[in-house]
Amino acid sequence: MEDFLEQKNKEQEQSKNKDKKKILIEKLNTLILILIGFLNIVYANKLTSILPIIIGTMMILTSGITLIYNIWQKEYQSLETMKIPENIVTIILGISILFKGNNAIPFISIIWGISGLRKGTKGLDVALYNKVHKNKFLGELLHAIFEIVISILLIYNPFEKITEHLVLLGIEMIINSIKFIFKDETYKEIDEAL
Repeated sequence: MEDFLEQKNKEQEQSKNKDKKKILIEKLNTLILILIGFLNIVYANKLTSILPIIIGTMMILTSGITLIYNIWQKEYQSLETMKIPENIVTIILGISILFKGNNAIPFISIIWGISGLRKGTKGLDVALYNKVHKNKFLGELLHAIFEIVISILLIYNPFEKITEHLVLLGIEMIINSIKFIFKDETYKEIDEAL
């Protein structure tokens, strides 16, 4: 019986250590996103010319860190997640963007637009789910509609809307990152109010 309890304690301790390391990796990625968010807001006009370098590097760094973590966590042992292939695809896209340089701006815009459409429609689904289940939904609904409209504009007019999108993206990156880092009652209250 003691061996069983010792084994359970070891497993729980290992699980706690994995959780701590995962949180550390997530927070490191989040801090990178906050920094990039501030740069997007302050230097949106100037960033357009070096956007491929920033975006390509960000994609490679964040996905590279996450890929190493996912391999270390042996994500490949489960077919239920697609974390490693997603990391590899993002790294390949990041490298492609770096090689294409300024010619990659329409490509970046379309990727962002499609990504935004996916996020927006997912948010719309969550809002409808919350509405049906009598939960607060207005904040999610407004965010989803905003995301979808901005994404459509970005896809159909990538050159003219890229600067405005950089500012909006920067604001969104910072807000989402701060919410992720602090995940406290303040944000729960704000989310519930919306």
